[in-house]
Amino acid sequence: ENNLVKFTRDANGTPQKDEKGNYKFERLCGYAIHDSERAGRACMQSEVLAMANGNPYNIGYLIGSTFTRGFPVPVREFNQNFLALPALPSEVVADACEDNEVVLRKIATDGKGTYFALIHTGDAEKTVTVRFPAGTENLSLVVSGKKVKLESDGTATFKVQPWQLAALVAAPSAE
Repeated sequence: ENNLVKFTRDANGTPQKDEKGNYKFERLCGYAIHDSERAGRACMQSEVLAMANGNPYNIGYLIGSTFTRGFPVPVREFNQNFLALPALPSEVVADACEDNEVVLRKIATDGKGTYFALIHTGDAEKTVTVRFPAGTENLSLVVSGKKVKLESDGTATFKVQPWQLAALVAAPSAE
């Protein structure tokens, strides 16, 4: 029972059922909505899952308080990385990570390098090893510009936060 409906009760306070076995109730108002968000980094769960499972070019919100988020740090981090990726089709890089909570998406551009979206859908910080496609070089994080060390086998190690998106670019070689 909540402030939207009132159950019909007998003299002992037991909710009454109709002939179909459904609880009888009276509506106290016609419509109500409640906005809430998950706490901390989990507030980005929907956006991160959209990146991992789809190919979004823009992201809409189903809440009224979109611009008054309670946890601005992970929101800003996600938005910076999302906006750093080109709005082009991407494809999942198969077997890029043994951890099934990590997805690597590849975005090819025309002469501007190859972008990657590294997506962690888990709820705990961890260190993961990611395998990039053959020929990947000059890899860096787009937002910070920090170079990423690629091992000779094409792998790189990342410390990922819960519900995180990181934009990377493999700049074309200057030949």
